[in-house]
Amino acid sequence: MYNIQLASALSGINVHNLRAWERRYSAVSPRRDDVGRRLYSKENIEKLFLLNQLVKEGTAIRHIAEKSNEELVSLVEERGLVTDLDFEQSNTEKEEIELTFKAMAMALNFKKFDIVSHELGKAIDQYDLKKVVFDILIPFLYDLREKLEGHKITLEEKHTLITLTKYFLRRKIYQNNSSINRDSVVIASPAGDSYELQALIAALLLSGHGRQVVYLGPNVEARTIVDTVEATGVENILVWGSSLWDEKRGGELGAYFNSLQDLAPKGTNIAVACNGKAPFEFFTTNTNIKVLPTFEKLSKDLEERRIF
Repeated sequence: MYNIQLASALSGINVHNLRAWERRYSAVSPRRDDVGRRLYSKENIEKLFLLNQLVKEGTAIRHIAEKSNEELVSLVEERGLVTDLDFEQSNTEKEEIELTFKAMAMALNFKKFDIVSHELGKAIDQYDLKKVVFDILIPFLYDLREKLEGHKITLEEKHTLITLTKYFLRRKIYQNNSSINRDSVVIASPAGDSYELQALIAALLLSGHGRQVVYLGPNVEARTIVDTVEATGVENILVWGSSLWDEKRGGELGAYFNSLQDLAPKGTNIAVACNGKAPFEFFTTNTNIKVLPTFEKLSKDLEERRIF
């Protein structure tokens, strides 16, 4: 589905005329989303494109607005006009993603959390998940943090938005888990870490790369992860901690990751991460464990098949 700005750009009809053709001549009848914004189908836009070809050639819109797409194609062909509209999906998706992020940022400014929720849910369901992570989700979370630090939202409001975000991530991850197998990935946050958003984002990235995941949640003991691996036959483990750490926590994580390696069945692939400026070499000296400093590194390694 396409919003009105993209429908206008693709059909060549300015937004004002597009609304007028709908209202006065019933040229198309787009759907509406939960907040009343128009959503155009590909068929709607193809019709608008054909109508625009004929109107520019001199035909009055009132004479052709209610014709079918097939009838319009015949008229356009008779006049030797262009009939094929090239939907450059990658470009239009990029524009839609930019508009989605702007809508979320604007909604955050005005504390319209229902709009934030709607836009994020739509993005996760409709767009490439890798682009959702890097072009919408991560920038929005940075924006959210800046708003909190600038006292433009309260801590309670931040928690509300984080909870909504986690809901949509979990829903998509579970939807994508149709057939768990040895190539799937068990994902969790380490014991003592209740901040699971980083692990959820990593799970969404894996889904975006076509990988099935077994998401265990936050604060998971190493033994529980290994028990899950043994029960499911999965051969890959990803443990993603939060950026909240200090020297004591670093030592705890190092022991945790090493024990995970010791407990896991032979041949299990293990990767660990802890977002932020943590010195990863401090966490573990086990060279069999792959260390991932960023989501970008995870995505690149998945793309190049250098992990799991």
